[in-house]
Amino acid sequence: MLDNNLLKTAQNSFFLGDYNKAIEYANIILSQEAENLTAICLKLRSQFQLTSENDNIRRQVFNLVERYSESSDVHELSGYINLQLKKYVECEAELDQALNIDPKNVIAYISRGLLHKETNNITKALNDFGNALDIDPQNGIAYTYRGLLYVALGKIEKIVFNLQRKIDPSTVDSYGYIKEKDNKENFAEKALYDFNQAIELMPENSTNYFERGRLFLIFGSYPESLRDLTTAIDFQPKNVMAYYFRGKVFGFLGEDKLADTDYKKMREILFGAEADEVLAKFKEVMLAEDSGQSDTEIPRHDDHIEGMKSYNTRLPTGSRSISGDLYRGKEAYKMGDLNGALHYFDNVISKDHHCGEAFYQRASVYWSKKDSVKALMDITTAITLSQTNYEYYFLRGAILTYENRLNDALADLDAAIKIDPNNKTAYLKRRAIKLKMGLTQSADDDLFISNKLTGKRG
Repeated sequence: MLDNNLLKTAQNSFFLGDYNKAIEYANIILSQEAENLTAICLKLRSQFQLTSENDNIRRQVFNLVERYSESSDVHELSGYINLQLKKYVECEAELDQALNIDPKNVIAYISRGLLHKETNNITKALNDFGNALDIDPQNGIAYTYRGLLYVALGKIEKIVFNLQRKIDPSTVDSYGYIKEKDNKENFAEKALYDFNQAIELMPENSTNYFERGRLFLIFGSYPESLRDLTTAIDFQPKNVMAYYFRGKVFGFLGEDKLADTDYKKMREILFGAEADEVLAKFKEVMLAEDSGQSDTEIPRHDDHIEGMKSYNTRLPTGSRSISGDLYRGKEAYKMGDLNGALHYFDNVISKDHHCGEAFYQRASVYWSKKDSVKALMDITTAITLSQTNYEYYFLRGAILTYENRLNDALADLDAAIKIDPNNKTAYLKRRAIKLKMGLTQSADDDLFISNKLTGKRG
């Protein structure tokens, strides 16, 4: 008899990004039950994530839908594939059909929740993750995704990024906000509950420890924050942002040497052997702290990772909107006014530290000015903030190629193709990198795919 726990473990592996492990579990299930559609669908969706040449998998999914039109799992799989291809209308139709067939399909609710999250229908996303938990109260994945939604709703990420002084717990309300913020919704408290549940159900998931660690930071609970961020790093040793926030905690605790060690580790992850040289170059362009800060403020360590945050600018603030400055910056860039473009993009970033598009645009300006160090810092920040824009990976791939970091550049082009598998330009860019690496046969394969895609977008 099929072990349902094995199936759930396989599904968890997929949603946690361990696609090879998900395939391994799916194969075990299929060895026991060869026609298990749930396992077949899980294996196909995992393979879809691991390859950039997805036409064959899409054909298999299409055939499954034709053959098993009454299968909820098959329609869910089709919906998920359409979500990855950003075909949102088709995605929603398939997921609705999956739930019409089986109103208790937990994975279909989770996938539809992800669709609503991506299309900014937050209330619907919360409802779908809630429905998944009503059916399966032990589903750690649903808790994780709902917790992440609460983080977004409460602008918790912005709060924790902007912490510049040690928190006095008496100034923090029960929701985790500084009291004068006058927030009515307890999003931080709700997020904390969800991450607690998710950690209990999935004790080896780095994401939940990382997010809970950041929540404890804004609560002023530094030992708990330190514990969780350290656990996140143990599970995911290259989690750049976990090192950043742990360094921030160490700074608040007065452990400056430990904070410096974490920031140095960040630089090593981002820039390898050139880490210290990058820091030295960046220190030449460091701008002063904003005026008017408290004399009792704990010293900041952001100078070690300037590219992970915005510059503190001396530009006039004015009343220009973020979207207006983005537009003006792009227009200045088109006109060849690079310094003018920088002015506008700096202004956007000073207002919104999480505007990935502004970091991308500023990286493009720096790249045009042949400043690969600043360009690489900004485009890495853009990708950290948004991992679904293939153009971001294009740019970083070009910079890394210039720096002769060809393996890293190739990984970025692989990521771009995974996002947009019909983009013929991506295959040509990847081909150029492979030729530099001497991978002639593989480069020829990319040229063949690009030629095959001629006439499609790219």
